[in-house]
Amino acid sequence: MTYLQVVLNGILLGGFYLLMAQGLNLVFGVMGIVNLAHGAFIVLGGLGVWSLHGAGVNPFLGLLVVTVAGAALGAVVQWAVIERIRGTAKQHELLTLMATFGLSYILINVGQQVWGSDFRTIPYLQSAVTVGPFRFSLSLLVGVALAAAITLGLAAWLTRTRSGKSLRAQAQNPLGAGACGINPRRLRLVGFSVGAAVAAAAGMLLVLTQPIAPQAATSFTIVAFVVIALGGLGNYKGAALGAVLVGVVQTVAGYQLGAVIQAAAPYLMLILVMLFRPEGLLSRKVS
Repeated sequence: MTYLQVVLNGILLGGFYLLMAQGLNLVFGVMGIVNLAHGAFIVLGGLGVWSLHGAGVNPFLGLLVVTVAGAALGAVVQWAVIERIRGTAKQHELLTLMATFGLSYILINVGQQVWGSDFRTIPYLQSAVTVGPFRFSLSLLVGVALAAAITLGLAAWLTRTRSGKSLRAQAQNPLGAGACGINPRRLRLVGFSVGAAVAAAAGMLLVLTQPIAPQAATSFTIVAFVVIALGGLGNYKGAALGAVLVGVVQTVAGYQLGAVIQAAAPYLMLILVMLFRPEGLLSRKVS
């Protein structure tokens, strides 16, 4: 029964990981780049809510604040850095990868100057909920419910709204989207802004359930990348499977082998998927 409890906790943790990965997946699908500063947006969102909570702001109101702030920061980064590289360099994919790598360390250092290097969490919704023989943290259940709601809202926006459909068209066929009058420059701005906003929201939900610090940004980026690599880059449905797998593997590894192996598990999963299934678990191999 204890082992089953661990697996269920891993599945719930996968809900957070799915939300963490969705922003990275969206940016890759629309722009074709991997945003290595993604984890920094997650950390800034979480620590931003931590500071607001210290000032007396309810964490759920803080969620709205950091989501808007994340979208604004993403828009600035896209306009000031990513778009300019794309417009002036032939190898813009590689250069934007390097640019976001540098941006990640800038944001991490800014975060350390503002909040220090201590891990911080919000003591909120600390009670437990009993479901049959299982017990779950209330903050974990509420966080997963919010993560699911945001993920479903993002999916509905992508599939039911004009702007969301335009983003999908840009991701699937940029030339065709441009021929239909879709402005790719504006869509890239929207895509990066939404990706950063979702990352900030994920950070808020994470800080309710676990301690985070600026230096954890890189590990969050790795986890998000592993999730979308397992499901196939740009595959939103596959990301759900990848998130659950990473969550379960991490919790089981931590329970059986300790915290060190738990922290190393996503890196090992990334190596394995790159070696044996680089196209993703749900993608078909092209002959």
